[in-house]
Amino acid sequence: AVAGEGQRRKARGVGVDAKLFLQLADQRDFGGFTAFDLAAGKLPQPGKRLAFRSLGQKHAAPFIEDAVADLATLGFPHVVGLVLAPHYSGASVGEYQARAAEAAAAAGIGHTPVLRWHDEPAYREFLASAVADALGELPQKTKVVFTAHSLPERVLEGDPYPDELSASAEAVAQAAGLDRWAGWSMAWQSAGATPEPWRGPDILE
Repeated sequence: AVAGEGQRRKARGVGVDAKLFLQLADQRDFGGFTAFDLAAGKLPQPGKRLAFRSLGQKHAAPFIEDAVADLATLGFPHVVGLVLAPHYSGASVGEYQARAAEAAAAAGIGHTPVLRWHDEPAYREFLASAVADALGELPQKTKVVFTAHSLPERVLEGDPYPDELSASAEAVAQAAGLDRWAGWSMAWQSAGATPEPWRGPDILE
């Protein structure tokens, strides 16, 4: 978010609960400023970028709407929604972002969604390194099975989730030096106990 005059006033404590400010402010350094600098009145010039975090959850408090409302209360004119699931699905990431966008609109602030980040090089490098490290302690012919949360087949019609998962698995396997058939495969997990078909094969199969 970009610090404007309204944010500078609110950061000084005008009309903002100090406990809320300190609770939500990210205390790491961003562009030479921390939350404690701001609370002490050491404010960046207008146009300086500040980054604050606020956690919003889908099924339990604090909810997505609460997180957006808190940031709006602190005076931020724009929020970026980042779901901690790297692969996009309309039934998961899409719903999170839709709720964030609706809450932002109600608060009169902007919203930018990060829809996917499974193809970020640093993320794939991290996974490949983790796979290689784990295999170093296992028998030579160990096979790696990449798994993901299953979703109902009706939800996956036209959804990019399966393709993005496959792309991630293939990229990580290649980086880790795994053979396509003998070295790795894919499976699904955590299917719901409903009569409708869910994507498989299940990891237990």
